[in-house]
Amino acid sequence: MVTNAVNIACELAGLPGIKVMLCGGMLDPGSFELVGQLVSKALEGIFIHKFFVGTDGITIDNGLTNRSESEATAARELTVHSGQTILLADHQKFIRSNLARVIPAEKISTIVTTKKVPASTLLEFSELGIEILLASSEKMERF
Repeated sequence: MVTNAVNIACELAGLPGIKVMLCGGMLDPGSFELVGQLVSKALEGIFIHKFFVGTDGITIDNGLTNRSESEATAARELTVHSGQTILLADHQKFIRSNLARVIPAEKISTIVTTKKVPASTLLEFSELGIEILLASSEKMERF
């Protein structure tokens, strides 16, 4: 498992069968993410099958965005090294753009969200070829 988030690495470190690679960089105290040029260097020669990413905003026109340019740059670098980019976003993140673009919407493989996102919004993303998974406390279902 590869991450630039120190808090995620700590949560997973003690689980049996999981090896954690933490990308180096400067610690962002607000997000507990490692950011900066060392993230890129740490990823040289690395392939990530599935990259799970959060966001501060997602729109059709602006794609995946973040309030922090350094966090966006780190996330963008991780997507370059991944086979699939899977967005985890609650309903409040949709139709909201922020300062720094991570990737265009078309580069997202799958969006995992809740039924609180309007169906019309999910349909727009689905029409780009993005798989939509709706999570609830009981189960996961396709849109």
